[in-house]
Amino acid sequence: MPPVKTTVPRQAAPVYDAYLGWLASRGVGSHTFDSGARCFLARYPDPQAWAELPLGARLAGTRPHLQPLLNFLMLHRQSISPARCEEAERCGSVGHAACWDTGH
Repeated sequence: MPPVKTTVPRQAAPVYDAYLGWLASRGVGSHTFDSGARCFLARYPDPQAWAELPLGARLAGTRPHLQPLLNFLMLHRQSISPARCEEAERCGSVGHAACWDTGH
């Protein structure tokens, strides 16, 4: 029996649908990208809650399979805080994605 897909919460459905559309428009995507997005949005139906965590907490919970979703969120939904990015740049590409900020 195939594993059950993680359910995307109703409030996160617009973000998830926009993400899938973005992937499709670029001709990319995979089971891993989909699964990562579903799990992230199940935990953080409002991605802003994740963005408000301290950088260390975001880095600890961020895995490479989330990179496409985080890129989408940064490029299409939020802004980057340069001050927080300076610290994250030392952590590599996943760290840089984790610097996604609330726009404050």
